[in-house]
Amino acid sequence: MSSQLKCRAGSTFADSRCGPKLKTCALVHHLRTAKTPNVRQLAAVLLRKKITGHWGKLSPQLRQLVKQSLIESITMEHSPPVRRASANVVSIIAKYDVPGGEWPDLLPFLFQCSQSPQEDHREVCFSPAGAFAESDLSNFSNT
Repeated sequence: MSSQLKCRAGSTFADSRCGPKLKTCALVHHLRTAKTPNVRQLAAVLLRKKITGHWGKLSPQLRQLVKQSLIESITMEHSPPVRRASANVVSIIAKYDVPGGEWPDLLPFLFQCSQSPQEDHREVCFSPAGAFAESDLSNFSNT
């Protein structure tokens, strides 16, 4: 990944005029539509860094869109670094949403990935699964 690309992306998202919603939407858009894997990976890395500070400020609809986009990235992405970067974002979000029961379909998704015949899917389920190990799983007693 070129340092020029990193610098340009970093300065764009450091701009205080861009609110959390706009930054999140832009990063998710690049994660799902950028033509080069390096840009998609950078979008996921930046999303992981930004999500920690403003996940609670996002609307429930936008949070759902982000989660859905990340799941799609994990299952459909051809580039292993992009899949891993997306899985890392899922791990961060899981720390916020799993204890409150706000992402009940994540655990079944991870289980499905762990049973997949595709090694790529099995591999990426471990990072988010680690987030479960650090979370209160009492909300999943009925699943």
